[in-house]
Amino acid sequence: MTTLIKKYNDARVYLINDASIVQKMALSILFAIILAVASQIKIFLSFTPVPINLGTFAVCMAGMTLGGFWGFVSVAIYMLAAAVGLPVIAGSSLIGATTGYIIGYGICAFALGKWT
Repeated sequence: MTTLIKKYNDARVYLINDASIVQKMALSILFAIILAVASQIKIFLSFTPVPINLGTFAVCMAGMTLGGFWGFVSVAIYMLAAAVGLPVIAGSSLIGATTGYIIGYGICAFALGKWT
């Protein structure tokens, strides 16, 4: 198990810590796009009116891959795209029932990035 963790840390150092600011910003934009696509995949459950989507997985992936700050930046880019009216949020707008989840996305990406 420790070899797997070491390989993950080595890959993260290579991907993020050795990257220039332009590369980090490009990766943040890429993860914002991944988050936008993953958020469109809705899964309806019979016992709740609120559908689930793969956005949470994409947020966790961004935080763990990019680190705390750049993971938060990717979620902020996603929120900015929603604020200007792009249809990135599954079936709703930025202001509504999902606002708390969207704010929690940023906190989740930052916390996971700092924790890993």
